[in-house]
Amino acid sequence: MQFTLASLSLLGLASAAPTLTARSVSTFPTFNLMYTPNGNAPAPVAELNSGTWYLAASNSRAVLTSDLHSAGLLYKYGTNPHIAQAAVGITITPGGTATVPDGKAIEFINNNGTAPMDIQLNASGLPTLWHNGGRFQACKGGSGEIFLSYVQPGQRFLASCAAIELRAVCTEHGVGEQLKGQLGKIIDVACVPVSD
Repeated sequence: MQFTLASLSLLGLASAAPTLTARSVSTFPTFNLMYTPNGNAPAPVAELNSGTWYLAASNSRAVLTSDLHSAGLLYKYGTNPHIAQAAVGITITPGGTATVPDGKAIEFINNNGTAPMDIQLNASGLPTLWHNGGRFQACKGGSGEIFLSYVQPGQRFLASCAAIELRAVCTEHGVGEQLKGQLGKIIDVACVPVSD
């Protein structure tokens, strides 16, 4: 299964992208997360300085891809939220020291997932992926893939990784599955309508 997470930076949007404001926030049961660069990605992940990037699943890890067709569809499940695609949930295992993250990849686990993982409005009023007040970074893996990693509050970003914000964008395709397991019922989330 594949996921779509697209992340947009707080500092700016690509010139071809529409200007997004809090007034354009909608709610929808399906969404993607999208990243549009701000030009601050370090050399190891310099490709993140252009284009639009989406989160997809590769070998059970959360990776960024520039291919929209590789992206998947996400849902928010339950009142103690899990973000998932059907039975495969986003799983974060925080680690590292008080100031340095371990750089471990965020995973997609079958019928599981980290809670609370939510879509919440940031300071600009735009819906973004949230977990316990932490942040997200994109790092280059040994196979050349750019994977997503979690940075806990108080930890710094790794020098070889790009700080990113994962923003929810509305999508009108696909149908979510109501799960009988622990992830619960699909709930509408805030998302920003964007055009292709």
